Amino acid sequence: MSIQILNGQVYMMDEVEVVQEVV
Repeated sequence: MSIQILNGQVYMMDEVEVVQEVV
């Protein structure tokens, strides 16, 4: 699982590449 920063927001990307909003 990796953490992505998009448009100043934090997203958590899991193994199946589904991006979920952490905030």
